[in-house]
Amino acid sequence: MNTPTSAHSEFLRGCQLYDLRRYADAEAAFRSVLAQEPNHAWALHQLARTFWRQDREAEALPVLLQAIGADPDEAGHQVLHSQILCTMGRGSAALQAADEALRLDPLSASAFTARAAALCAHSKWAEAEEAARQALALEPEYDLAHHYLAHSLRQQGRGADNAAAVRSQLGRNPNDPLAHANAGWAALERGDARKAEEHFAEALRLSPGFEWAREGLVQSFRARSPLYRAYLAYSFWLSKRQKGQQWAILLGLYLGTRFSRHLLTGDWRWLGLVIGIAYFAFAFWVWVARGIGSLLLLTDRFGRMVLRPNEKLEAYFIGAGLCGGAALAVFGCLANNAAPLVAGALFLLSCIPIACTFDNTRRVGQWIFGGASAFAWLVALGALAAWAWPPAPGGRIDELAAGLIVPALIGCVGSSWIGNISALRQRR
Repeated sequence: MNTPTSAHSEFLRGCQLYDLRRYADAEAAFRSVLAQEPNHAWALHQLARTFWRQDREAEALPVLLQAIGADPDEAGHQVLHSQILCTMGRGSAALQAADEALRLDPLSASAFTARAAALCAHSKWAEAEEAARQALALEPEYDLAHHYLAHSLRQQGRGADNAAAVRSQLGRNPNDPLAHANAGWAALERGDARKAEEHFAEALRLSPGFEWAREGLVQSFRARSPLYRAYLAYSFWLSKRQKGQQWAILLGLYLGTRFSRHLLTGDWRWLGLVIGIAYFAFAFWVWVARGIGSLLLLTDRFGRMVLRPNEKLEAYFIGAGLCGGAALAVFGCLANNAAPLVAGALFLLSCIPIACTFDNTRRVGQWIFGGASAFAWLVALGALAAWAWPPAPGGRIDELAAGLIVPALIGCVGSSWIGNISALRQRR
């Protein structure tokens, strides 16, 4: 048997399997090639791509670095490097990899497109638009470049230009799932949830595993609720701002609320209280809106089918926290008893870290937020147990529960701030 020929044929077989989305079989084929030729740069490249398509970025990255080491002058490796880093939320490193790809091949449309993706991760929409246009100047039929052009235009609030770009996409290739997904997100931002559903459903028909379209379809179902539409409008508005601006807006709202409580005194004290309650309700709603939207979808036969298992778990836990917490808080108020009131408040506030746990790709963040919510639930249950079964004289169950209440509250409220840190939380 001629080993090089066998390795080559196995590599081609792996590529065919990859194109058919049989990623597990493709992975086995590329591993077979590497067993014969450990430094086969393109087998390493394709194996890393296969991992990436299976959401296994942590495995893909070291394999791709091997490919770069075996063939450091190949721009295509740096393009994939940028794409993987972008998926991992490492925007700065992704931009550096895209720039390295352009240094190696200044006429690479895929390198310009990778740069556009990295710039989108930084919310630099105008620069992303320019990079996408440069890619299209080199390769006018490049679907992914058309996608980033339409996306960057929408994020700049240029609705007419975005609509023209999407029409061009659909006119050029009506079977392009990216084009339908772009049309769906544009319709959703306009408030036309029904039209958005049509485009997202078509994108998923053309590409059943297309996560961006699945997420859009879920959002369009949730948008049937007027309250969720208001949350979506806020999300769309905030997403158009850069990270620094987003933090400034959140901090400004918080500080404005704090100052209003000190400035509005005397006869205007009630207004400061109203502003504080409104801010808290708004901040709480922003965190739990997705979970509530998923909870409502669980009552819809088709809606249940498009939710991922982690989204269903989030809906169940948030539903339990909201319903149980509200019931206990109302009972505590009516009975003038602090224990059920505190327990209810903990169950309600635990919804914030829960919202950061299940739909989170950051393992450290999952442990931090999951731990904060579990701790809050345990303290709430301890407070209820101490109230329902008073300790014997000399017992310290109630004292222990009381001593843990403040840390539990800090963990829940603090999650609303650290939940905005990308190193701890990134949505799937």
